[in-house]
Amino acid sequence: MQKLQSGLHILRLLQIAAASILATGVKRKTISRIKKGNHMARNANKLGLIFSTFLLLTVSAAAQNRPVAPDVAALVKGYTGAWREADPVKREQLLAQVWAPDGVYTDSQAEVKGRQKLVEHIGMARQLTPSSSHLELSPVESHHGRFRFAWRSVMPDGTLSNEGMDFGELDQHGRIRRLAVFFGPLTPVPQTK
Repeated sequence: MQKLQSGLHILRLLQIAAASILATGVKRKTISRIKKGNHMARNANKLGLIFSTFLLLTVSAAAQNRPVAPDVAALVKGYTGAWREADPVKREQLLAQVWAPDGVYTDSQAEVKGRQKLVEHIGMARQLTPSSSHLELSPVESHHGRFRFAWRSVMPDGTLSNEGMDFGELDQHGRIRRLAVFFGPLTPVPQTK
């Protein structure tokens, strides 16, 4: 969606630039016919066409090479969806969309390297935790290729099963490269006197 909006924005800028160049060409053409004859008008139009083409190619190339910021909230949704998924094949498919092949997951009890190992780790963790718990997430905060979000696992009766905060980092392709999980509530800052 962001790529489409960016492309539409660039297209609109090109339309404005082309319109101003053509308007300038028309003025030059009219002035040239009056003062110096038709030869100058053709040169002004050619110059406008060449400049428009150059501008179009330059902006188009820049738009293709410019990285588009990933939707980090969607990445987190895919990642947490993998934790909810009981089927390892579907879990791997979910992670393939959001997790780097060599991504690293860490928590206080594990360090898991690689997407396939994470699929297996999630499977083992799901065996230890109740499948009937519901995961609630805070809004995702992100900047400079890094992000964080808080979460809690709530049982059907409303009791808290677990909670924590995750800190992540994206790779150059906009997938999760590193994720550090901290279990439990955040320790409050001590009051100063």
